[in-house]
Amino acid sequence: MLIAIADAITIRYQGIDEGFIKGLLIVQGANICFAAGQVGYKRVIEKQHPDLAQRTVFGWFFLGALAVVVPCYLLLSNPEKSPITSTQWDILIYLGIVASGLGHFAWNKGATLVDVGTLAVANNLLIPAGIIVNVLFLE
Repeated sequence: MLIAIADAITIRYQGIDEGFIKGLLIVQGANICFAAGQVGYKRVIEKQHPDLAQRTVFGWFFLGALAVVVPCYLLLSNPEKSPITSTQWDILIYLGIVASGLGHFAWNKGATLVDVGTLAVANNLLIPAGIIVNVLFLE
């Protein structure tokens, strides 16, 4: 994590302002929450529900997301900036169902099959792997 912070500071050579610090803290907070959720999920499944078929409870992920998204949308959204073309909606549906839905299910299932050290390494490789995929396939 310290190397990532040092790299971010190096890349951001224009200077460090309040916005940079705020953004850095938000991203690091999100990383901590993501890692805590991964480890917590792994431990709960292993210790309390080892025989539970994970596909039977994964819908709770979507209900939790919905409980956060709806109030945020109602309070903070700008409907004028909502997607208007079918391509934009198709991309959002793909990202919601395939990338987030199936991707998180597969990630969480995999998290229960490996040790915590391997999970930590995989979490750290997630962003560089995403960048490589974008450069190779989307550029």
